[in-house]
Amino acid sequence: MEKEICTYNRLKEIYHNGKDVKERLKEIAEFIDHRYGVKIYFCKLLGRRWSYYAGIDGVMVPEENIKITDDLGICVEKGDIDPQDWIDILDAIVRLRINL
Repeated sequence: MEKEICTYNRLKEIYHNGKDVKERLKEIAEFIDHRYGVKIYFCKLLGRRWSYYAGIDGVMVPEENIKITDDLGICVEKGDIDPQDWIDILDAIVRLRINL
């Protein structure tokens, strides 16, 4: 629980730092990659189409696509992450209530 709170607080700090949304989402993705070894990128959802918006640069083959809101999703390359850490990351992202 303490690690979950720490992750959420760090993501909240990044998200509310005053930069534009794309830069903030990229910083969130970089933090998650650095701390947990999970590569993510954020996508705008346009009907059935998932369009890259921000996140880790470079080629990535997503293992999973997760819808966060009606207009936002994440594509994920998880690697070797503890399942509870993954749940904590997803919970923290959802709690941010990101608006594009």
